[in-house]
Formats: sequence, structure tokens, C-alpha cells
Amino acid sequence: MMHLGFPVLKAFASWVLSARDTTSATLCAACRTFFVPLAQGFAFADGAGVSSARMTRVLHMVDRDVPADCLAQLALLADKGDEVVSVGAPPADLNAAIRVEHAPLGLASLAGRRMPRRVGEFGIVHAWSPRAAQAGAVLARLAGRELLLTLPALPRGNALDELLARLRDDAWTVTVPTRAARDALVARQAPEGRVRVLPPPAATIDPPEQRRMRVREQLGVGESEFLLAAPAPLVRGAGHEMVAWAHAIVREIGPRAKVVAPDGLRAGELRTFADSTGFGADVRIAPLDARDLIAAGDATAFLCKFDCGVQALATALAAGKPIVASSTPDIRELTGDGEGAMLCAPGKAREAAAAILKLVEEPDTSAALAVRALERGARLTVASARKTLTEIYTSLGADSPA
Repeated sequence: MMHLGFPVLKAFASWVLSARDTTSATLCAACRTFFVPLAQGFAFADGAGVSSARMTRVLHMVDRDVPADCLAQLALLADKGDEVVSVGAPPADLNAAIRVEHAPLGLASLAGRRMPRRVGEFGIVHAWSPRAAQAGAVLARLAGRELLLTLPALPRGNALDELLARLRDDAWTVTVPTRAARDALVARQAPEGRVRVLPPPAATIDPPEQRRMRVREQLGVGESEFLLAAPAPLVRGAGHEMVAWAHAIVREIGPRAKVVAPDGLRAGELRTFADSTGFGADVRIAPLDARDLIAAGDATAFLCKFDCGVQALATALAAGKPIVASSTPDIRELTGDGEGAMLCAPGKAREAAAAILKLVEEPDTSAALAVRALERGARLTVASARKTLTEIYTSLGADSPA
């Protein structure tokens, strides 16, 4: 009987340690005080404590659904000695050595429970998606380390409530891309010390002219044709339909212009909408990354309904591209309240069309805007972001790199 009860008790303790879903929240709150130390004791009694075979300063955790902005930042900011672990299937677009950790029953928390046996010693867990953070939180707790979660933008709805609970109750630390996002979280009673700002590092487009020519040739766009790039990831709320709508208004007025957007899960919806405007033939949807789209475009558009991420915007600013964008909190901050972009109210297609038309018909205006964008983008360097991230790691207890 004792032989059967011991592993069952261990499993239940582990579940209490990691559970955070709605149905188990009340039970966990009542039992956590007793079972957290019990579960931690099981982990290290089993020899599951963190191995000292190799020291990794940062253990990066990802999963299949890491936002594109976060993947880009991970690729730019991770040190060579860092280890990357995926909870379940890894993201398809991350070019790095990734070790896959099975998530039993699809539960990220159980993956975290299994991981102490499988990873070397580390200073901090850096998760790049909420699901990866669920596994990372369990691992960090067992190892006596801190968890850091990077988000591309302020979450919305239930996801925001979940994040606030994690910050208050489980002592997670989170990075967001702007002070505006940080202030919004603090205003919702997030602990100030648990919310940090990590500005997006602009990716380098090199060599820009050769890339521009190659991508435009691939798209079938002539050098004399005006191409508007919508390089943000194709996710809900990012405003690609608004770009297609504003483009159609411009075309009704007269100037010939084309649009290019990235491929993605919502490409079918975008294609249907673009075709419904009557100018779908001039809207290209291509499997290209943000740097290719930005390099190819004569201008860029970020007409999101709400903040969805600003990594591509940072790259467009640093590339000195004229920008038309929605006046959302993150975009206003990165562009200097419109200094580096022409801003319009979210959801206002005619206002956006007027700004695009100005860029098409007034080369001097476009050139001046490009110069101001370049000045704003010069602040968003990889070196600056790495310095900020190192300071965050150090403040959370990770040793400084050698």
C-alpha cells in the first residue's frame, strides 16, 4: 500500500505545484503551502536536482507558438553558450540548436517537472511564450531560480488577467517593449519590480539594395512601381486587412501602388478580403521574413487595431523607411509621438489612405519622413537591447557573463 501511495502522492504534489487552470485554482491555493515544499523535496530526493555538469547562464524556453517578434528577439539576443529547450514541438522558424522536452498529456507544467534531470546548471529561466513560461516556472521553482517571460505586447482579456495573477502570486518577472506597456500593467496592480522594459532590437538589413532588387524581382514588382510593405506578423489585430482597404481607397483615387504582406495562418482571410476590394491582384502575400518585406518596400504600414508587437516596426525605423502606422501606445512611443512616422487613428481606413497617398505623390515628404525614422531607429540597436537584458538577468540573480 505504501509502495502505491508514495508515487501517487508525488504526482499529486507535482500537480498542485504547477497547476494554474481555473478549475484547480481554489484547491491549489488551499494546498500549495503544504505541497510546494513536499514536491520540491521529491524532486531533489529523486536526484532530479539541477546537474552541475555544465553551467548555462540562461536557459531559454520556447514552444511551437512563440510569437514571431519573440523568435526574432531570441535569435538576436541569445548568447552562444545559452541553451534553448522547447516544450513539445519546437518553433519552425528558429534557426538554433533546440532540445525538445516532451510535455506529458500536453501539459507544459509536467514538462517542467521532468526537466531538472535533463538540463545542466543555469542561472535563470527565460521563457519566450506564456506556455513555455508554465514549464519554466516549475523548473525555476525546483531549482531555486527566477523566471523571466518576454512578451511582444500587452496581453488582452483573459490573458492579461492570467499574467497579472502570475506576477502577483507566483513572482514571475515579465518584459514588455515599451514604458507605455509597463505603465499599463502597473496601473492594473502588477508589482512594479516585476515588470521590465526591453525595447525591441532592430534587425540589420544587409545588403539593403541587393535585397531590395532580389525581393522585388521575386514579387514581380518593377523598380518604378510604388510598393507598400506590411511586414508585421500576420496575426489577428495586426491590421493587414486595414492596409488592403486603405490601398483600395488609394487605387480608387488613381495612383498605382502595390502591397506585400507576409504569409501565415491568416493568409486565406487576408486574400479573401483583398480580393473583395476589387484590387486584390495588387496585393501580394509572400513567404518572406520582415527584413525582406521592409527592404523591398518604398514605405511600410503598421495599421494594427491594437498593439500586437513592434519588432518589425523597429527594423523599419532603423532601415530608414517612411512609415504609416496606427496611433497605439507602443507605436507612439517608438516613433516619438509621430516624429518618425505618419500616425493615424486605429481603424480609420480613409485617414490611413490619405497618409499613404501623400507618400506616393510627395517624394520630398517621404524622404524627410525616412530621415526622421532613421534617427528614431538608431536608438534601437542590438547592443543596447543586450545591455538592457544583461542588467535584467543580473538583477534577477543570474551571474554576469564571463
